[in-house]
Amino acid sequence: MLKNKKGVGGEIYLSPFMFIFWIIIGVGVAAGVILFLSGLGDIRHYEASTLAVRTLDCLSTNFNYSLLTSAGFNLYEQCALNPKAFENDNYYLSISVENTRRGSNQNPVQLAELGAKSYSADCAIQISRLLESPPKLPHKNLPQCSVRFVYVVDKETNENYIIRAAAASQQGVKK
Repeated sequence: MLKNKKGVGGEIYLSPFMFIFWIIIGVGVAAGVILFLSGLGDIRHYEASTLAVRTLDCLSTNFNYSLLTSAGFNLYEQCALNPKAFENDNYYLSISVENTRRGSNQNPVQLAELGAKSYSADCAIQISRLLESPPKLPHKNLPQCSVRFVYVVDKETNENYIIRAAAASQQGVKK
């Protein structure tokens, strides 16, 4: 049958293995694509956290309480925030400052509240759910919230303050 034909006999035995290797490679590529496309696409918490941290970083650098509470203070310009990002109700940012001096009965001063104000209540719901025993995960349809604090010292009066930033994002949802 295969007499005097050199080099042809190996193809018969190689062909089934070649198909097996092609099937393994195809299944691997398909599995990789499926895993990549079905990955977690909800980055709202990371967006909210980044917004809060960057805003706190901006405000705590060379902190001056009298400048922050003055009538001419503009958070958009001071921290290079884009006003258009807050117009379509995808983001929320609340900034408050509180004096930590003992005996100071001052309530926190609200510096700014930007974006969708209804997200404030949604953040309160999420925080209360996380403080329950056992903690419950935030509801997937609510905006994801991040609350951050930073302790700062006023460069003019040397008084201690706490800056609180609460941020929420409804933007980064994979549709």
